[in-house]
Amino acid sequence: MKLTLQQLVAMYKSKSKSFDSLFEKVSETILAQIETLSQIASEFSSFAKMPSPNVSQIDVKKELNEIILLFNDENISIHLAYRAQTVFFTGDASQFKRMLINLIRNSIQANADRVNFSIDEDEKYLLVSVSDNGKGIPDKFLNKIFNPNFTTKSTGMGIGLKLAKKFVESVDGDISVKETSANGTTFLIQLPKDV
Repeated sequence: MKLTLQQLVAMYKSKSKSFDSLFEKVSETILAQIETLSQIASEFSSFAKMPSPNVSQIDVKKELNEIILLFNDENISIHLAYRAQTVFFTGDASQFKRMLINLIRNSIQANADRVNFSIDEDEKYLLVSVSDNGKGIPDKFLNKIFNPNFTTKSTGMGIGLKLAKKFVESVDGDISVKETSANGTTFLIQLPKDV
């Protein structure tokens, strides 16, 4: 934006005949850039000031079934497998849904046409596995994917996985990449289960 404004000032001072058309183009460009910066600032502001969580007991099975309905019109097949006896944990249901929706959207953007959710448990945790058949995450990006401004996509702010991590850690859980390759990616989410 600085360089563009400097060019505009130089053309104005030189009384260039094309100043009017350039002014119009430059104005549009700068306004578009300001809008982009505003969106980025808004996203990071939301990230920095997450709303106070609305904590309740969450039925993972119920929430997943509701989320699947949101993707009925998408070109993706979502499958669920439940092996856990307990499917409840305590947290903010809307943040939990946003996390899962973001993971599905990431799968779609990685050219996946299938996502598998499986719910297992150990003594302490619900183990939510999210697997897709997308193009995977390159090794060079694996240590960056939970950074707040990292993205490999042309759209988005790159904070979806960071928000997912922040949510999971807020309930004393964990999220990690279990495996990734050209055949797909699997995330493992550990959520302290209600007993």
